[in-house]
Parts: sequence; C-alpha cells; structure tokens
Amino acid sequence: MKRRLLSLVLLIMSTFPSGILAEMRTWTNLSGQTLQAEMLGVDIASKLLRLRRADGQEFSIPIGTLNAADVAYAAERWKVMQAAGPNMSLVPALQNLPPRYASRCSDQARLARLKAHGGNEQVEEAVKRSLAWLKTQQNPDGSWGALRLTMTGHTAFVLQCFTGHCETPDSPNYGDTVMKAALYLIQKGQSDTHGILASDSKSNVGAYEHALATTALGELYVLTNKGTTVIPGLKETFQKAVQITLARQGAEGSWDYFTKQLADGEPVSQRGDLSLTHWLHQSLLVARESALPVPGLDKGIKKVVEYLESVQTKEGGFGNQNKDAHYNQWHLSGGAILGVQTLGTNSSAEASKGIRFLRDFLEKEPLDWDTRCNLYSWAGYTPAFFHAGGDHWNFYQAQWLPEMLSAQLPDGSFKLGKADWPASAAIADVYRQALSTLQLQVFYRYSNVP
Repeated sequence: MKRRLLSLVLLIMSTFPSGILAEMRTWTNLSGQTLQAEMLGVDIASKLLRLRRADGQEFSIPIGTLNAADVAYAAERWKVMQAAGPNMSLVPALQNLPPRYASRCSDQARLARLKAHGGNEQVEEAVKRSLAWLKTQQNPDGSWGALRLTMTGHTAFVLQCFTGHCETPDSPNYGDTVMKAALYLIQKGQSDTHGILASDSKSNVGAYEHALATTALGELYVLTNKGTTVIPGLKETFQKAVQITLARQGAEGSWDYFTKQLADGEPVSQRGDLSLTHWLHQSLLVARESALPVPGLDKGIKKVVEYLESVQTKEGGFGNQNKDAHYNQWHLSGGAILGVQTLGTNSSAEASKGIRFLRDFLEKEPLDWDTRCNLYSWAGYTPAFFHAGGDHWNFYQAQWLPEMLSAQLPDGSFKLGKADWPASAAIADVYRQALSTLQLQVFYRYSNVP
C-alpha cells in the first residue's frame, strides 16, 4: 500500500513543475531567525536552496546557514524532487550593476582594472589570501573580533572586504561566511529600538559602527538585489540605517556621536567630527548607488560636501592645523578628500589642493610599515590618491604598494606595524586585516578615475 501511494505521489509530481506541490515550511537559520517559504529545488554546485515565499517571491539561501533539522528536511525533500524530474537552473546572474561594482565581479574584470592602474596579479593573490584568512577568523555567530564593544564595527569592516571582491551568499567559497555576517549585522539593527547598527549604541564607538555597517549592508544589497537570492531584512535594515544617519546630520553637514545621543533622547548635536564623517559619507554614497527611495538623501549629500570644503585649511589639508592635535590635517585629509571626490567633483579645486597637500607631506615623511604604519590614515590616503589618478597616483603607489605586499605573512594575515600617530594604529589583527584588504582592493573598488 505504501509503495503504491509513493508511486502515485511521484507520478503526480512529475506532471507539474517541482515547486507546485511543495509545502510551506518555517525555515530557521543558525542565528535563530525564521521565514516561511516552500522549497523549489537545490543547486548542488553552489550549495544553495531555492525557496518561494507565500507572496510568490523566489530566492536562494546557502544550505549551510540553516539549522540541522532544516538541512535534513531539505535533503529528503530533494530526493523526492529528483525522482520527479530535472530541476530548473538555480544560479542567479549579477546583471546591470553600477560600474563601481561590476568591475569587481569577475577575475577578468579585476585583473583588467589592476593592470590599467599599475597593479598586477600579485595584488589579487594577496587579496585572495587575505579573504581566506578572514574566513577562518569568523566567530560562530557570524561576527569578527574578540571585544564585544567593537564586534559590529569589525564585522562591518570585514564584510566590506568580501563585498569588495563581489562575494555574496551565492559565492561557492564564501557564501556561508557572507550570509552569516549579514544576518549578524541585520540582527543588530532589528533588535535596537531605533534601528541603530552598533554593539553598544550608547558608546562613542557606536556611531562609527553604524556608519561601517550601513556601508557593508548597502554594498551587499547593491550586489544581490537584482539576483534571486534574498537576504531577509537586508533592504529594510539598510534603508532604516540611512534614514537614521540623515536624521542625525548636523545643520553644517557633519555628525557627532549620534547613536549615543539618539539612545539618550538628546537633540541633534551641531558638533562636527571629521573622522566620523569619513565613514558616514561613504554610507551615503552607497545609498545613492542603491537607487532606493531615501527622502533627504540628495540634500544630505550636498550638506556633507559643503562641510568638508568648509574645514579645508589654507595649506590645503582638512582638519586641525596643529600636528600634535588628535584630529589633525596630516592624518584626516585623505578621508575628507575622498568625500569631495566621490560625492562632489573629483577634479574640484578643493580635492586637487588637498592631494597636493598630502603629496608634499608624504614626500617629506614617506609611508613606512615599520616606523609610520598609520593604517587608519592610509585607508583615506589610498582611495583619494587613486581617484586623483595620473602622476599623483603613480607617486603614491610607488610608496604604498611595496609596503602593503611585503607586510603580508604566508598565512595571509598582515603583520603588526608601528604607527607614529597613536589614533591611527591598528593593533587588533582583524581590524588591521580589514584596513589592509580594503586598500588592496582600491583598483576595482572605485571607478571614478580620470
């Protein structure tokens, strides 16, 4: 009787597409998040599970992100579906990406960008070794880092390293890694009353973490929203994070430690923080690239460019003119110039004057991993000089690239350097790794080069 019943089921399933008779199920991932969907099939090569929600939206998720019970169910269900007939192709294609993203999404595109701007295969190999090392350092909950206070920031930095290489939940080598990191950050926003993306919204670090996580989730959204993989909560969490950033922007275009002030119920502060603005202006760039409707985005971008231009000194730098000050123009100018270049005009007088200021400084005090390894500062210098292009980029690259490549150890990690500006040191290994990797990806992470 059972054999005849199974035969009848298989006969019926072979008459219709494989997903029609699938049952609606509550799926649970390793972080405990759930969603209701029916199973349509499996992509064995990419280890993806094809699902469809009740509203008809189809998407894929890495099988490795599910709990054991769901994995077992999917395996048994797949056996039945295989018996019913061939399954549809499940590999989503990345298409119609903005140029800044398309240039990072294939080996050929990345190598072409590298060779066009003075890089080579050695740079790409260094990035790949770094990503492999970062994968081994991920915590079971999807985060990176050892200190609870900075885990959200470290996770956001590392996720940007993966999105900078076009790694998504569909990636065969890093799909599970990316999905777990994304879900970790999304959970931070969903669990916070205001939607803040931070380990501790009441700490000064919280505003930095919110900026970094917004950028990371935004880049992942850009890379995945035109495919078939849906990351639950990604779009909504990212949009909310951008709205918070814009709502807490000061009248002059900058930000203070706004997550702490928002959590404490305080009004918007008018104190400007140039260091924090470096990371927040990058999140607004990604918001613009996402093409999502965000009220006030254009106005917010205009305000931040005006703020950056207003803090430029007569020498051309951005920041305090006292070199012994915490926030001084020798170390913060790179991030400010990048904001003017990417949100304003790359060839503006302010950007050009800023690059000349930094070049004069670096001619006197060249980059050196063993004596002046100010990686936080370099993270701004590198994309700023890359955008400047031409002779300025050639000058900078001749100093910077040998230092970066020689600092990478055989296991893919980067050795600890010695900073001469304490605020720019990168003591934590994951933080140092992320800052180094993001810089090496500059050749294909950015595209606005003359």
